[in-house]
Amino acid sequence: AVHVTPGTYQELLTLLGDIEKRRANEEAEQRMQAELQRLQALSEHEREVHRRRQHIANNIFNLQCPRCRTVFADFDGCFALTCGSCDCHFCAWCLSDCGRDAHACAARCGQRFTGQGGYFHDRRLFHQHHRQRRQQELDAYLGGIADADVRADVIRACRADARDLGLRLPAVPPAHGAHRGGDGGGGGGGGRRDQVEMDAQLARAIEQGLLLD
Repeated sequence: AVHVTPGTYQELLTLLGDIEKRRANEEAEQRMQAELQRLQALSEHEREVHRRRQHIANNIFNLQCPRCRTVFADFDGCFALTCGSCDCHFCAWCLSDCGRDAHACAARCGQRFTGQGGYFHDRRLFHQHHRQRRQQELDAYLGGIADADVRADVIRACRADARDLGLRLPAVPPAHGAHRGGDGGGGGGGGRRDQVEMDAQLARAIEQGLLLD
């Protein structure tokens, strides 16, 4: 056996960690480039469906900090929330940026949506409220898509995530041809979460000009 000093051993662990991080970053970059190439090869129709599905995922399905867009799924206690990423204070009911203190807004919204004031409410009411909000916003957004074919494919692409969130979607006929949406062959919840994360990364890349028409 080779004996090393504690300092040398720690340096070795740090080096191995750096190598692993570099390998993971390289693999992530390769996946990103492959997905960018796939998107660049999409038809105009497919790009429009992708863009609209991404809008629904980011702005309707996800619960986000109104300032930095960090996604959150749940919380404990007070409905006056503070983002752990940017220190934004916002209301768990209406998701408004309240500056330095969200308690007043949380109390007003609590009174408005439950008939009771205060900052603490049952989290079941929170999830029920946002399920209703999502349904209303989803119905309005889908109703605003003029192209019937795009609308139908967007509905298909969002079907699995909408089902997971307890949301209703209009019925559409089965897809025909090469363009199919969303469920990805029934890959399961983990696959959908991976795709949502990849879509979010791609959206940022598009905004930064990395994907050109």
